[in-house]
Amino acid sequence: MICGQGYVDGAIDGFGDYVCVDCWASGEAEYEGREAVEFVEADVPYYVDYPSESVARFLDACNRKRR
Repeated sequence: MICGQGYVDGAIDGFGDYVCVDCWASGEAEYEGREAVEFVEADVPYYVDYPSESVARFLDACNRKRR
């Protein structure tokens, strides 16, 4: 965890650490050499079904890749 924020969408990186969406978006995670490997949805009291294509686009965006 970079910033300590844990109740938002994010991703597990190659080191096994959770990184929030804001740290991916700011580029801070990339600066530290992290790569998103698994999507983690926010811990909310209701279920959200993200389509697999949306999850793939999220991970690509975290890793600064374009489809």
